[in-house]
Amino acid sequence: MPDTTVLIVDDNADLARLMTQICRVLGQEAVMAEDMESGLATLAAEPGIVLALVDVSLPQGHSGFDFVDAATAMKPDLSCVLMSGLGSNADRPAHHDETPVLKKPIPMDQLKALLDGLTAAP
Repeated sequence: MPDTTVLIVDDNADLARLMTQICRVLGQEAVMAEDMESGLATLAAEPGIVLALVDVSLPQGHSGFDFVDAATAMKPDLSCVLMSGLGSNADRPAHHDETPVLKKPIPMDQLKALLDGLTAAP
């Protein structure tokens, strides 16, 4: 597995911990953050992060879409996938029409496919 890391941003610590463990079982390093501020700090501190899995609803009045905007401004090549209990039916800003939103919890086969996509790039 290449030296890449997945960032999981979710204020539900149990779910974030579970997703982190599943990523590791699937052979992918993962780190977690509980809110937008700590997620952006982790992104800045960890140069190997190539994918962010982000809850649509974040604490302190932020959304996952806010995180995606700030994170991709910092790191334009970052892949971002949002997660919501509502799945693709989650309300989204117009400029995020193409941003994927998956229903959580993300099934293991769907998560594996996302992680396999990280290793498929040359």
